[in-house]
Amino acid sequence: MRKPPVSPPEVAKKSDDQLTVLKRTYKLITPLFGGGVEPGEADPVTIIRGASVRGQLRFWWRACRSPQFATLTDLKHREDSIWGSTETPSQVTVQVAVDKSQIGRAEAAFETGTGRNPNPSSEIAPYAAFPLQPDKNQRGGGGWESKSVRIGVSFDLTLRFPNDLKSDVAAALWAWETFGGIGGRTRRGFGALQLVKDNEQTITPPYPEEVKQRIIDGLREHVAEGTSLQDIPCLVRDIDFTRDARLIVTKDPFNPVEMWKQLIEKLKLFRQARYKKDFGLSKWPEANEIRRQAGRQPKFPQDSPKPELVRKFPRGVFGLPIIFHFPQDKLPDATLTGAEHDRLASPLILRPLACAQGKAVGLALILNTPQTLPDGVVLRRDGFPADPVSVNLTEDEAARVPPLQGQTDVLQAFLNTLNTLK
Repeated sequence: MRKPPVSPPEVAKKSDDQLTVLKRTYKLITPLFGGGVEPGEADPVTIIRGASVRGQLRFWWRACRSPQFATLTDLKHREDSIWGSTETPSQVTVQVAVDKSQIGRAEAAFETGTGRNPNPSSEIAPYAAFPLQPDKNQRGGGGWESKSVRIGVSFDLTLRFPNDLKSDVAAALWAWETFGGIGGRTRRGFGALQLVKDNEQTITPPYPEEVKQRIIDGLREHVAEGTSLQDIPCLVRDIDFTRDARLIVTKDPFNPVEMWKQLIEKLKLFRQARYKKDFGLSKWPEANEIRRQAGRQPKFPQDSPKPELVRKFPRGVFGLPIIFHFPQDKLPDATLTGAEHDRLASPLILRPLACAQGKAVGLALILNTPQTLPDGVVLRRDGFPADPVSVNLTEDEAARVPPLQGQTDVLQAFLNTLNTLK
């Protein structure tokens, strides 16, 4: 004989007076890259996913709050209690609403062009969208276009959480809005956010000259005091705009997309510094070191002194992996990566910040995070064992890498180039 069903235990719900409800509206001031189920593509049904927002808030909460914890175990326990884990439900309910008027439009990032380069959309910074560019076989064909980015997206976000989490959620939201974004490649400025409404109150963007102080005040309010934990990316509470970041305020302000393009073009010119022309020899040491390892002669411009080789891979601090191509040398591709880990997220954030009258300032920020992997970095080539290599330079080596101007800190050397942005 079957036993009668047992009623489930009652769940004690928090009353509304114990919950905070935040409703905010955001718009993206740069295109949305990916963010869907398919890599590199926006979801055709759910443009902005609640799980993606939760992941971003979780990361930025950690970046603000981790210094107050003594151990990684303490940090994880608190993080899981707020944002959830496989064993513990999140205390923060995330709801995203996007109606048809908010989905923007899809536009191919690149289309078939003439010559070696495809034509980029006027709405993107091409160097930041390199994963969408065609490979060498596709470039020869006609009628080609890349996957699309989505332009003009906005969305409504509702958060519900216990009142005692107000400061934690406020910190995560502020950091996400200021330094983060949604979708893929947010550290290169895709999916940059602008807060439009807060609980139905329209938000007035700051004037460019106000942004710096707002960032300083926000960091002091939301970033915990203490020592950063090893291997946890975090924000710097007492920021130094000559060392940790640059804020670009131009005499004739750009709109957000144009400011973003300026920042990314600066990154391209620095990372791809070459002699004489766009496809000339690199001013960085990695290519010659790979040639040396392959038993080939290094290459230098004609009529130039032949300096002592720098047998390092300094651009690895921008993030891993890096793939090196050698079509002219007829060498197989080489990949710079971690010995045990495939990826190292870039510590460099580049994005525009929306200001009054549709203008923008540019932000470049270096997260306080390890710039090398604990297991070291290796160069992988087909048919050869992985070779341990180094990304760190001595003063003498930095003096022989022209883009660095003698600076051993590669990221700092890049920030220095932004002083000339006009």
